[in-house]
Amino acid sequence: MNFLYNNVIFFLLIFLRLSGILFFTPVYSSNSINRRVKIGFLILIAFLIYPVVPKDISILRNLTFFNLILISIKEVLIGAIIGFFVLLIFSTVQTASQIYSMDMGFGMVNIFDPVSQIQAPVLGQLNYLFILGIFLITGEYRRIFEVLVSTFYKYKIGNISYHYGTLAKNMADSFAYYFMVSVKIALPVLGILFIVDVTLGVMARIAPQMNVFFIGMPLKILVGLLFLITFIPYLFTYLNHLLNNGYIKLLYIIQKVVT
Repeated sequence: MNFLYNNVIFFLLIFLRLSGILFFTPVYSSNSINRRVKIGFLILIAFLIYPVVPKDISILRNLTFFNLILISIKEVLIGAIIGFFVLLIFSTVQTASQIYSMDMGFGMVNIFDPVSQIQAPVLGQLNYLFILGIFLITGEYRRIFEVLVSTFYKYKIGNISYHYGTLAKNMADSFAYYFMVSVKIALPVLGILFIVDVTLGVMARIAPQMNVFFIGMPLKILVGLLFLITFIPYLFTYLNHLLNNGYIKLLYIIQKVVT
């Protein structure tokens, strides 16, 4: 009886650590995926890794219901940290698109994002799908589980503690860093649009009879879209590099905040 009880508790805690990624991680957190499919997938992963996950039987001695709830929250949190960090990387392209969409004339054109359940700019959704494609094609989606599964060996089930102050500081630093990344992505587009604005201003002075406002917006949309098309190969390389570095940064943060 005790053997069955111990295994059920450990399996539950493994499942809870894995389930943390469902709250934030792109693809896995999507509402377009049936909830039963998600749960079934996590149960399968938990079942596969259960035999090799280190288990400390001492945590089950004198285990109360309150302690079980506390341990469960800590297990979910480590998965949520990983998922939230990946979501933060994805949000950089949407933030960058929000920055230059207004100048291109798409500021008022929003569509419903079924993944995040919010209104997002058209170009933001396009860029989000672009980085999602990189995420899937390059196999980065597997690295999320690799990072998460590796935590079972470094931080045993039920023996996790957090430095919450360090966690808050690292999250704030990550917000600032990835906002600057968003600005860097948007700067080339803003630079091209600035050149278009200057050119239109010069044309307005040279030929006052020309209706600059009439041709300005379509011209900025055309130039902006053409530049984005030519910018795709460089953006692909940069975003792939951003994802790779993101996992290194994520592992560093986990080592700093989890003991």
